[in-house]
Amino acid sequence: MTKSNPPDSEFWTKKGIALGNQGEYGEAIKCFDEALKINPNYADAWYAKGIASYAQKNYEAAIKFFDRAIELNPHDLMAYDRKNRSLKALGRNEEAEAVLAKAKELGYTG
Repeated sequence: MTKSNPPDSEFWTKKGIALGNQGEYGEAIKCFDEALKINPNYADAWYAKGIASYAQKNYEAAIKFFDRAIELNPHDLMAYDRKNRSLKALGRNEEAEAVLAKAKELGYTG
């Protein structure tokens, strides 16, 4: 009998995404936090945590999480897009346009 591997960052992130898809954003964020305890540099978990925070209308937190995802993966065009949306939701349109311009420099066409 083999011993199973303990859950990793990817496991917790996927579980969190599944919970988020069911509208369980608070539980999803707990999963992303578990992922980030294992690997604080896991850009996908930061991005997913931003998505869940955005869904909860916690735009300031979402921006922070998207910033971290971008810091870790500067070519994550979807993180720029979601940061842009979060800034717009707060009425910070000039900042949003700057983020969108940076994304377009990197090839974003959305």
